[in-house]
Amino acid sequence: MECIVCGKPAVFVCDFDVGQGRTCDAPLCPMCRINRGVTDYCPKHSALVSAQVVRAGKTIVIEDDGYPD
Repeated sequence: MECIVCGKPAVFVCDFDVGQGRTCDAPLCPMCRINRGVTDYCPKHSALVSAQVVRAGKTIVIEDDGYPD
């Protein structure tokens, strides 16, 4: 499998819940995945989750993923 972002070998998949008990499952390499604790997201779904958290007025703590901002 190739990463949907950069085309390198993928070893992770996006864990975003798309409904009906399924997840996105987009293949991601270690550099392109966005990890939030125990959950990995593709860039599209990471942005969506962030927007949902802000809209709901919730505060979450995201562990440092080691990537520069």
